[in-house]
Amino acid sequence: MKHMCAVADGPAHSPICRDIRRAVQSPVKIRWQHGRVAADKVSELFERLKPAPETNLLAASTISLALVHHLVGEGSEATATDKAFALIKNALGRIPHFERELRITPAEFFSRLTQYWMEYKAVVRDLDLREGKGIGDYVAAIRGGTLSLPTYLIRLIDLSMDPMEAEKGLPEDRRLTDAERGILSTKLLDVHFPVADTLGFGTLANDLRRNGVHMSQDEARRELLRKEERWQMENQAALRDASLDLKKLVTERLKLLGDMQLMQALRDNEGGLTINTHPPRMKTPEACVLKLAKKDEIHDRIAVRLVFHCTADEAHAIGRALHIRMYEPGAFAELQVDDHYAEPAPSGFTAYHINGKNKRHKVRQVEGHGEADGIPCEVQVIDKRSFDEAQCGRWARLSYKSGDEAAKDGTLLEVFYGLLGPFLKVIRNGGLVVEPYVPRVLREERHETFRYSIYAGGELQAELESTTPISGIDAVVAATGAAVEAAVRVGAQSFGPFDILPPGSMDVHVTSAGGALAPGLCKDLIAKAAIGTTRRILLKAKNGNGKHKKD
Repeated sequence: MKHMCAVADGPAHSPICRDIRRAVQSPVKIRWQHGRVAADKVSELFERLKPAPETNLLAASTISLALVHHLVGEGSEATATDKAFALIKNALGRIPHFERELRITPAEFFSRLTQYWMEYKAVVRDLDLREGKGIGDYVAAIRGGTLSLPTYLIRLIDLSMDPMEAEKGLPEDRRLTDAERGILSTKLLDVHFPVADTLGFGTLANDLRRNGVHMSQDEARRELLRKEERWQMENQAALRDASLDLKKLVTERLKLLGDMQLMQALRDNEGGLTINTHPPRMKTPEACVLKLAKKDEIHDRIAVRLVFHCTADEAHAIGRALHIRMYEPGAFAELQVDDHYAEPAPSGFTAYHINGKNKRHKVRQVEGHGEADGIPCEVQVIDKRSFDEAQCGRWARLSYKSGDEAAKDGTLLEVFYGLLGPFLKVIRNGGLVVEPYVPRVLREERHETFRYSIYAGGELQAELESTTPISGIDAVVAATGAAVEAAVRVGAQSFGPFDILPPGSMDVHVTSAGGALAPGLCKDLIAKAAIGTTRRILLKAKNGNGKHKKD
């Protein structure tokens, strides 16, 4: 067996945690050091928690277990393992202020460490590698006190490493058989991934899902993964450019919403308006494979999430307002909406999803796999409370991420909450979001209502009032009463039917060319209309009913 020594201390949650890591780390240098990487990951996680006796104890216990869980303690290795634990016990007893910092004696801490070490071997042997064991069995172990937080965290971290590296955390010196990999793949996808995802450990969950798919012994799934990885590789430039397009488009459209009365009211509330904009993410090959394996269509290869610090009703209104302004030829076409505020998903999830396709950048199929007619994109609008519940507070999220029927037990997540309670505050207070983006226009002087005077042939045809800027097609319909080709001008600036006019009060001049717009174009323009009359006339024109009188 190859032996590696860990000499780096890694990030320290607190001075006592650093001292304990050194005390445990030194004796286990006599063994191959799989645990160093796991200990570093644990340390980074606890760096985000405020030091306190309870969290210090949890951090020190988990870091210590990360360093020793790979020790075998059986057969010919028993002597080396016993020696390491004896040295650890002595080293812990020499740490000053141990009991004052952790409110536990070194002897009690050592007793817990050896208990966790035995738990780790049991969870691998009796749960992870045992066919037929599901979420309910893990819950039973937690309730029965045989599976603790440090043990479960280390198991999740181990399984999130590279698949070959993950096997080095086995409590025995061997590799998994193909049959065991198949069993572990099922546990990763049906237990560990959905639990980590439900509790808000996003990166960890994605790594667990990745390994679950790669360990699969299902030949059809492996072939689907091969094709999906190749499709993404062949189209990576288009995916990257479409991601940049979506980020730019969302930023522009958010600025247009800045003068909505609702947005102004939210901004004027105590504390102001905060929007957490998550950078565009591309759906991983593994996530796509699991979706396609269930014969589901992918609507969100590229997605942006907007988390508004407001009520659900207010986020719903903002989502509807953003929807009618999201259309952009080429970059965001063929708009569709999943309004989960109006109709919550079966899991209880509430949000407003705006879906479209980016057709500006060409993509091509690989071996008949993947899209060839545009890249599916999604913008998710959600209020902060619904986001928290979806990410780290609602058992239903576990039920739809897992293939295990036991996950539909509403008491399940309560057990995991008891296990992972110390992390919830971290998750809720920024562990999952980037710095809030507040559109500049929300802080600028604004108009309560925009007034547009619409002229055609030098004569005033209509006066439009709107709390948001109107589009070119709004002006055309107001001037002509029909969905026809026309030129729109404000001052010296010209606008097309899809263009958004400047905010403010102004004169708008329309010159009609007379030809009726094609039904397909009318369909796309509906999403651009800010005025109800415009939408009604476009809908009739889309259905082939021709011109109509002005309202």
